[in-house]
Amino acid sequence: MYSESTNQKQYERNEMRKQDIMFIRNFLKQMDQTRVLRWRHAGEPSFIDSQEVASMNETVGEHIGQMLVLATGVLLKARTEGDKQVATLDLLKINIMIELHDLEETLVGDARTKDETYYGHEERAQETVAASMHNTNIGEEINANLVEYRTKASPEARFVKAIDELQAWLYLIYTKRFSESTRDFQNPETIAGYTYALEFPTLERLAAILLKIMQNPKLFKTDVPEMHLIQEQYKPEQ
Repeated sequence: MYSESTNQKQYERNEMRKQDIMFIRNFLKQMDQTRVLRWRHAGEPSFIDSQEVASMNETVGEHIGQMLVLATGVLLKARTEGDKQVATLDLLKINIMIELHDLEETLVGDARTKDETYYGHEERAQETVAASMHNTNIGEEINANLVEYRTKASPEARFVKAIDELQAWLYLIYTKRFSESTRDFQNPETIAGYTYALEFPTLERLAAILLKIMQNPKLFKTDVPEMHLIQEQYKPEQ
């Protein structure tokens, strides 16, 4: 027989899970909002039709922008929920790492499957980026942050790597392009970004929910681009 204390704990876990799922849903809606065209005439489509979402490709800038939004949201969520391990992370350092972490991809691009040839190009691109920063008065700090991120030498670096991974999962959910992932979701311990997420309580909970979806995409039945329905009420009268 459950005690009152056990029932209370179960209730709190259920409420926390509801909040976690709401956080994920709101982030997916936010991903839809970023497709809004800022400069347009009244009556023009506000953003790409929801039926075309699956054909979208992500730019480096969009990936970075979504990581910044996700990281900030997780930090605010952690602060609200009393998760001091996450709430006390250095937000400025996190932002710097997010903005710089894929800088070499602007030179060599990205690839689903990476081999020695790709990593060779990536390493040379990283050297080019570091050299270009060398003579600026902020170059030393930028390069130090890049090294810290690549070596995962701090909690902030590991947090950013986890955010990098989970944003990619959310993008796959948003576009419903699950088949394009090369991750082995049945063996999540092989996914570095996921294992780093387990270090941080708030991220660990969110990662657990997302992992279930990635392992069985049929669990996710909601049409994500709900903002298209909301936008209808703002269309000018004909």
